[in-house]
Amino acid sequence: MAVQNFADFLKMGDKKVHLRHCLLYEFDREMTPAKAAENICQIYGIDAVTERTCRRWFAKFREGAAASKMNPDLAGQ
Repeated sequence: MAVQNFADFLKMGDKKVHLRHCLLYEFDREMTPAKAAENICQIYGIDAVTERTCRRWFAKFREGAAASKMNPDLAGQ
């Protein structure tokens, strides 16, 4: 069941963090960026995330550079 309006589902700041968690989940499942975007958009609506955004985040996950953005508490460590 898809959420009617993703913007109504989460506040703006929470939405970005939640999407990163969804992207990390799809990355860990070894989905392609295209399939990840499709899966996320099936749940949260067509405008939730683009394939290009998925590709960009997947590259960051592969590099390990996204850890501090996923958990801001670890940024200074």
